Amino acid sequence: MIWESRLLSRPEDADGEAAARQLITQQLATWPMFREAVEGLSQVRYRSMLIAGEEFRLQCNPARIVSASAKVDAASISRRPCFLCAGNLPPEERAVAVDEGLVLLCNPYPILEDHLVIADREHRPQSIHESFDRYLRATAWLGEGYFTLYNGPRCGASAPDHLHFQAGTRSSIPFRIFHDTGGLRRQAGSSPEGVEIFTVPDYPVNLLVIESADSRRLAAAFADLLNDLALVTGTEDEPLLNLLAAWSGGVWSVIIFPRSRHRPACYFAEGAARLTVSPGAVDLAGLLVLPDPEDFEKISTGDLAAIIDEVGLDDQRFRQWIDRVAARHGGLGNDDR
Repeated sequence: MIWESRLLSRPEDADGEAAARQLITQQLATWPMFREAVEGLSQVRYRSMLIAGEEFRLQCNPARIVSASAKVDAASISRRPCFLCAGNLPPEERAVAVDEGLVLLCNPYPILEDHLVIADREHRPQSIHESFDRYLRATAWLGEGYFTLYNGPRCGASAPDHLHFQAGTRSSIPFRIFHDTGGLRRQAGSSPEGVEIFTVPDYPVNLLVIESADSRRLAAAFADLLNDLALVTGTEDEPLLNLLAAWSGGVWSVIIFPRSRHRPACYFAEGAARLTVSPGAVDLAGLLVLPDPEDFEKISTGDLAAIIDEVGLDDQRFRQWIDRVAARHGGLGNDDR
């Protein structure tokens, strides 16, 4: 019942985009910390780099040091209160109901325009296996102006103990597949009935895209993909991955970034070799967040390419994964890799 005291009332027929706008407007007016964070976001610096022909925007955002340096080992998590549980939120923080199980919150450390958090009302671990259908519903609820993301518990989630997704405006990131899907269309290949699966071979990090207008078939295909990825990577629990999703014209597009590791070697380096970079879904989609201004100035194109290559799934295991997927479905779009 504690969430009930934090929920803003809204008309029953209000769509997700309208509800998000209502929440943001209310929180800007009543929550000083959030207002200052949004004002600060307008002052962050950017620069661009091209990696394998793709634009990556670098964002210098010192406020994100909290997330980038978060300790996510089990011992550290057990010693701190969960910052997504209703009883631990700042007094001014409010939410709107997405459905009976999820609430929408404003992110107090934004890196995106209209940066939102979609959190479970209950304290349960970050896991996509049992929550993928909820992820799809939340994506469609927010509408075509937004994208959503999921950071796995061991590759980007700063609250691996509490199930949550994030969202922002689709214009916030340069990832071409959200803006120029025709330019990335694949050769025809076989996929499960009602689901299309394809790769984007020219992107700097290995990824897989699944699309469908049928959420049940999409969820079933995703479960198969997740099982295959776990087998290829030798993972007994959830394999390392990040997700991006968008809903447009009644079709869900879900981008899967399989991962090799959470943080690159430069994160743990000493002296001048250190770069405080902790990539999640947004970073792999072309918006790399650097909380340290010195890192922002000194990082090179070679550094960025090495980071992206290091945290993504290596070509050998990615091919093994794709081969398993193709064998299951008799082929795959853009299977030239």
